[in-house]
Amino acid sequence: MTDLTDLKKSVSALSDTELFSLIKDIRQSRRSSHEKKSVKKADQRDRVSKKVELDLSVLIEGMTPEMKDALLRKMGG
Repeated sequence: MTDLTDLKKSVSALSDTELFSLIKDIRQSRRSSHEKKSVKKADQRDRVSKKVELDLSVLIEGMTPEMKDALLRKMGG
């Protein structure tokens, strides 16, 4: 079985230059920002506008006379 001592030399056994380079590498790896993976939609179709266009004249024509009177009263007319 491998041991931690098999992977790296002991810190006490490293020379000064090796220690500084090790510290520098550790700091550099912590400073670098890890980019997040972009989330892609499963379906790459263009977004379709879901806006509904309303024509007021068509809506008013479909109202009963009582509804038209109530609308006029609420509008202040």
